[in-house]
Amino acid sequence: GRVKAKEHRDFLTSPGQKVVKMFCNNYNGVFKHRSCKNSQTVTLDDYISGLFSQLREGSKLVTLDQMNFAVGTLQDMNDEREKHGMRRDANASYYTMETVELGKQNECVSWSKNGGKSDALPVYVYTRVGTPNFLCANPNCNHAENSEYIPSVEILKEGDEDGERMLPRSCLCGWTFRPKRSKAKTQI
Repeated sequence: GRVKAKEHRDFLTSPGQKVVKMFCNNYNGVFKHRSCKNSQTVTLDDYISGLFSQLREGSKLVTLDQMNFAVGTLQDMNDEREKHGMRRDANASYYTMETVELGKQNECVSWSKNGGKSDALPVYVYTRVGTPNFLCANPNCNHAENSEYIPSVEILKEGDEDGERMLPRSCLCGWTFRPKRSKAKTQI
C-alpha cells in the first residue's frame, strides 16, 4: 500500500506497536525530488524520515540511499554541540546510522545483473534511539543554550488525497545539520 496513507502511519507509529523494521528501496535518489508530483515540495524521503522518527525506540530503517534528516545522528549532533561549548546529551538526536556494503552491485541486485556497475552497493541502517526529540546545535539559538528538546516532526496539512504528513523538522531558529557523506565500513 501507499506509505503516505494514514492507516499505515497509524499502524507503524501506534503506542502499542512493537519494534518495527522498515526497508526503503530509495536507490539512486528515487524518493528525493523525483518523487514529487506537480508543485509538491515534500519528497517521499522527507515523509519516511518523519515517519521513522516516530517509531518505537530500537526500530530500524534500512535504505539504499542516504535519508535527508533535518538533524544529524546522535554522534554528529553531540559532536556539533560540543564544538560550540554545549553539553553532550543522550537525546541530542533520535537516531544512529551505520553504513554497510553489500558487495558489487552487478553481483547482488537484480537491476544491475551482468551490468558494468561493479562498485560496492552501500546500505544505510538507521536505528531509532532515545526520545523522538532533538537538541539544536546552533550556538546562537536560545533553544540550544537552554537545552530545550524540540519535537522531531511537524504535521503538515496537504490538499491531496492523503491529507497530512509527518515531516522531519529543524529547530525554529532555522539551523539544519548538514551530514557528511561517509564511506561504507562493513562488508557482508
